Amino acid sequence: MDDDYASVNGENAGWSRGRRFGVGVAIVFAVALVSLLLVGLLKGDPQQLIDQKIARGEAPPAPDFALPVLFAGGTVGPVGATVSLSSLRGHPVIVNLWASWCPPCKEEAPILQRLWERYRSKGVVVLGVDTQDGSDDARAFIKEFGLTYPSLRDGTDRTQKKFETSQLPETFVVDATGRLRQTVRGGLTTASEIEIAAYLDSVVGP
Repeated sequence: MDDDYASVNGENAGWSRGRRFGVGVAIVFAVALVSLLLVGLLKGDPQQLIDQKIARGEAPPAPDFALPVLFAGGTVGPVGATVSLSSLRGHPVIVNLWASWCPPCKEEAPILQRLWERYRSKGVVVLGVDTQDGSDDARAFIKEFGLTYPSLRDGTDRTQKKFETSQLPETFVVDATGRLRQTVRGGLTTASEIEIAAYLDSVVGP
């Protein structure tokens, strides 16, 4: 009788220790998760930080990059030459991150071409940055949509990381001093085209 009681009591004690261990692990996991969330909140979303700075009237410096020319246009070229964003200082630059496999990139291509045709003579540069793409596919895309503005080639996602974004397309308006003035998350629309044009009109004239 006593042996049976001791056996049952031992099993219960063992189960209690197991439950205590499980609860302890759960608490540790919960604390770690909360800590990560707090760090994320304190650090903030890089995209949101950039947009918030611009919304406050600030102009954060645009990250520089140097890439080979995929398609020459205007003063950007020849094909194969390395061109950096900083080398275009003195000109407002519309930087567009794109890829041939990106459906919204196809929809916005005519908008970029219109901006290029409208402001090219006023010193504005529309600069495509083809990312994570094949060169032949990118050239076929340019030909299909009749694009004449220059594009650089980044076969990786390094430029995307510099601009702290992971989606395509994204567009950044950089002023003549190399500072970010506007961002467009996702594909350009008629509304965003009007906003970009309004800014360019304010700095180079309509």
